[in-house]
Amino acid sequence: MTLTRRHFLAFSAAAAAVVPFVAFSGKEKSELVRWTGRVLGRDGEIRLYHGDGAIAREAMAAATVELTRLEAIFSLSRPGSALVRLNQQGRLDAPPPDLVRVLGEAALVSQLSGGSFDVTVQPLWLLHASSRKRTGLAPSPAELAAARSLLGGIQFDQHRIILPRPGMAVTLNGLVQGYLCDRVSEVLAQHGIIHSLVDLGTRLASGPSPWPVSIRDPRHRTVPLRRLDLAQGAMASSEALSSSFPGYGKYGHLIEPFSGEPALAVPSVTVWASSAMRADALSTAIAVAGPARAAAILAAGGAARGMLVAEDGTITEFCPQECPA
Repeated sequence: MTLTRRHFLAFSAAAAAVVPFVAFSGKEKSELVRWTGRVLGRDGEIRLYHGDGAIAREAMAAATVELTRLEAIFSLSRPGSALVRLNQQGRLDAPPPDLVRVLGEAALVSQLSGGSFDVTVQPLWLLHASSRKRTGLAPSPAELAAARSLLGGIQFDQHRIILPRPGMAVTLNGLVQGYLCDRVSEVLAQHGIIHSLVDLGTRLASGPSPWPVSIRDPRHRTVPLRRLDLAQGAMASSEALSSSFPGYGKYGHLIEPFSGEPALAVPSVTVWASSAMRADALSTAIAVAGPARAAAILAAGGAARGMLVAEDGTITEFCPQECPA
């Protein structure tokens, strides 16, 4: 689940694009302030409206400061990040509260998904990547078994995090983009922003008017499969082949922990929830667990809606009540 990244965040207030006097309702006009950059190896975008341009720019600056702080915790490739230190040392004393919070959500979603969501799959991911690079072949059954023996058992509380077996490692890529969305939205709200769209791979919308978004067709990744509006909530998508191990062909980056193999049962799954972190984690869990367990995982996780796209493009939707058109 690790992604290669180039490390920069182009996000000072001066880097944010400002479009003055863009109306979002019939009664008032507001400035649109927009930021784009890279966060944890992914393209990101924040858009917000406010009637006072100075307030809008101040809020955007605060949001980007928060992203810088969180990247220093959650990056898998940045030397000295809290997550890198945990994986290198097998232990982290006085961990950042954000890291403990995300691990708590990961443990909850692991439980409700029957173990399909597992943040300790990093040794399996590294094994697949290194095996292909080293030999041009998939890992052997013995290698997979050895890596699988390192899964599970992480211990954590607000005082320390412990990986009890040598060689264990954690990746939070299955839910941390959602957590960053939640935190950025909270920072914007603290600065008086009520109308925003935070898109860091997972999307979180707020405000009086919906934001137009789209779901990508997994068969033709530059083509939208469905366009829709997102208002007052989060939407997260997981795609089996959104990135893959070089040279593997049809092998995705999501790892099924029970077999140790890449998960390919669901080409694309999108989940709607009130929390971006929850939507992100549930979409990952379903992409790994497969379509037969989608409804149960969505219900257990309190999702508002789920959408699965099969290999032939067939869409299956799950909603607690009637799905919106």
